Amino acid sequence: MTELWINGVAVGKKHIGGYTPFTYDITNFIKDGKNLIAVRVDNTHNENIPPLSADFTFFGGIYRDVLIIQKGLSHFDLNYGNGIFINIDRIDRDEAVVHIKSNVVLDDEKKYSIVHYIVDANGKTVCTKKLKLDRKEQNIELIVKRPILWDVNNPYLYKVISTIEDESGKLVDEAINPLGIRNFHFDADKGFYLNGRRLKLIGVNRHQDYKGKGNALSDNIHRYDLELMKELGINCMRISHYPQDKAVLEMCDRLGFICFEEIPIINRINTTKEFENNCKSQIKEMIYRDYNHPCIVAWNSSNEITVPHPNKNKWNDEQNEYYKKSLRNLLMELEEYISKLDPYRKSMIVHCYTPNENHELGYHQGDIIGYNKYFGWYEGDFNDLYTFFDDFHKVEPNKPFFVTEFGAGADVRIHSFNPTIFDHSEEYQIKFLKEHLKAITSTEFVVGGTWWNLVDFNSEFRNDVIPHINEKGLLTSDRRKKASYYYLKAFLCNKPFVSIPTKEWKNRGGIEDCFDAGYCTQKVQVFANVDEVELLHNGKSLGVSKVNNNIAEFDVKFIEGENFLELKSTDKDFFVKDFIKVDFDLFPFDFKKLDKQLSVNCGSYCFVNDDMENDNLWLPDQEYKKGQFGYIGGKYYKNNIGIIGTTLNIFNTNLNPIYQTQLVGLNEYRFDVPNGQYEITLNFAELIDDYKRIFNVSINGKNVIKELNLSEMFGVRSAVSERFNVDVRDDDGIIVSFEAIEGETILNGICVRKIY
Repeated sequence: MTELWINGVAVGKKHIGGYTPFTYDITNFIKDGKNLIAVRVDNTHNENIPPLSADFTFFGGIYRDVLIIQKGLSHFDLNYGNGIFINIDRIDRDEAVVHIKSNVVLDDEKKYSIVHYIVDANGKTVCTKKLKLDRKEQNIELIVKRPILWDVNNPYLYKVISTIEDESGKLVDEAINPLGIRNFHFDADKGFYLNGRRLKLIGVNRHQDYKGKGNALSDNIHRYDLELMKELGINCMRISHYPQDKAVLEMCDRLGFICFEEIPIINRINTTKEFENNCKSQIKEMIYRDYNHPCIVAWNSSNEITVPHPNKNKWNDEQNEYYKKSLRNLLMELEEYISKLDPYRKSMIVHCYTPNENHELGYHQGDIIGYNKYFGWYEGDFNDLYTFFDDFHKVEPNKPFFVTEFGAGADVRIHSFNPTIFDHSEEYQIKFLKEHLKAITSTEFVVGGTWWNLVDFNSEFRNDVIPHINEKGLLTSDRRKKASYYYLKAFLCNKPFVSIPTKEWKNRGGIEDCFDAGYCTQKVQVFANVDEVELLHNGKSLGVSKVNNNIAEFDVKFIEGENFLELKSTDKDFFVKDFIKVDFDLFPFDFKKLDKQLSVNCGSYCFVNDDMENDNLWLPDQEYKKGQFGYIGGKYYKNNIGIIGTTLNIFNTNLNPIYQTQLVGLNEYRFDVPNGQYEITLNFAELIDDYKRIFNVSINGKNVIKELNLSEMFGVRSAVSERFNVDVRDDDGIIVSFEAIEGETILNGICVRKIY
């Protein structure tokens, strides 16, 4: 909510909503000389102002441009965007009929003319029309001969220059708008068509969010994001979950993205008339501002409003039915309102859960129906996608269907050769992306899909591996490219492309293949859109591999220290390459030769790089192997739905991944190291509420922790690190023993470092 004062006097009504533009006429409030302008922004939660709840942080403050606009007494009406509304009435090879509606504020004492020019990309005027201006709304048509069409591969832009002139020909006001000449339509069986050509839409959602800035992004950051999207090869963007800065729409026009824009009605509604009016106000301001952008093909009224209301279990049947009816009626009202304000584009609605129930409740109100589905993450598995698609098409055979969200979380610190659901490894995110792209592109009637999300973004209640961050982005919050970014580029890019994708996994490690081998063999996955690729390791070819589903794999014998990998295509006509330098920690096959620190991520299949400690590497866990290390007894902790580890935040640490997994019920942890003095660090965190767990810990027979009760002593989900010194003699190695007194023993991480 925003309030404006000029010289201590309130101007107009309070503006509702934090994402759409608005203007105040301050003409009668200013005076000669200095004027004091005061703006007050209030981000207090209000049940009548959407959004009421959502999976992103509601930042407050003035975070977009504030402009003082000087106009004459007669001008284009700023209460209607910039007063100009452009439509394409007809297009064929020879001509395009452009319809322009003008809304103006007139000074009745003078006579004016209005002139519209259509100018091509080279600045040449291709047509113009002038007529007397004698009313506040005026409609005219201009004809563009042999039009160049706006398309995703050739986003050709004309511009419309509209002017108001007085009787002497003096310019009184001017408005400039983009003009992209294109037509489109949606088909329930065949998907989306642009300029008569069928086009599968593949793109991303995007939040206005940046590390350390919240929502206060500069125009340059907005533009940079859009350039990164273009580099990917995507053709579509869902502007979620609210109208974003005008710089975003300008770039979408220029770069050729098909866009869906929406207002922030998310998760739930209020059944009051005031809430409805505020929703309509936001729709109106969004459509008025962005009406002339050729990138936009549909306006979305809401997101995931089928999420159960927080009071559902408190309400009686009558109250629940009233809410459902009110929600249905609101969606009908908003769909009709969108169609009234813009009959040329489509209305859209985005749901979750099941099509059958939403259809029966009357929630499928839009021309286009979108669903947010996360099969293989929040529900089911990848194969369920096809069943869901078929279920929707049976229920709604006449409505186009779009996968508005699909995504899985990934942290660039986490990697696995055995990726599993919710491990937040880059490898699982790639697996998820690959399977969803396959399903979306192979199902004919599906319009397309937009990945959730372009970037990692702030979400205060999130408790993933990065606290308060939803890390499903293709980019980190500071715009480092994840491996999934490179896979999507390989999948979509029209130009030859190869990539060694794990750019952030520069510090790797592992155990020698065998005694005195001098190397550790690990698979390296590469992405490409060519038929074959060759990988070189420190200048030596590892052979040529076929590329299947944009992926090829090589076995690399990593040596201690620097490893230089170079990937190249084999086609001489389309030669492309990529490279990466990897620093590798090689641990000896025989731990009697161990002379470096070893950190183990207990109860996990994942490697973790600690970016707060110079990328110190934590290796995946393993059962005890004689001559090396590992646990005896115990199992990997799984939560109540069978997923390894917890997804909840761990307190008092910057390294959630180490404390979110653990071994449970272990008897010993062994290291068959040589004689010497060692430093042992044990990491613990109690992951279960209301669970009584007490145990003892001994190292080489000496009790070092007596009756450890983590929840009572430190609290649940609180990181605890205990460090001890131990002398290893008589070739006994290190044996860390665990004795349960009550409940089961646990260990989240362990680190061994030789001192002398």
